[in-house]
Amino acid sequence: TCTLGTTYSIGLSEGNNGLSGQRRMISTDLNTFINYDLYTDSGFSSAWGDIGSGTEKVDTGNATSQTHTIHARIPSAQAPVAAGIYSDTIVATLTF
Repeated sequence: TCTLGTTYSIGLSEGNNGLSGQRRMISTDLNTFINYDLYTDSGFSSAWGDIGSGTEKVDTGNATSQTHTIHARIPSAQAPVAAGIYSDTIVATLTF
């Protein structure tokens, strides 16, 4: 909950497995990666990046609890990878 009218930013890190600005999930069993992207919208048109990237999400407090949904997509233009369990950890940073 942010004070009414207070501008704040939410940034999402590149993740534990990121490489040159590309987020990647890893299968530790297979030692392979799958690229993925995070967005602020369900139409996948606004990338969601870290604080200072120019792609962090900026909003204004309304004195109530606010929800922000993270939309994810795995681009189809990747080399096929083996089936497995893939994961990554993202850090969310809130500045106000």
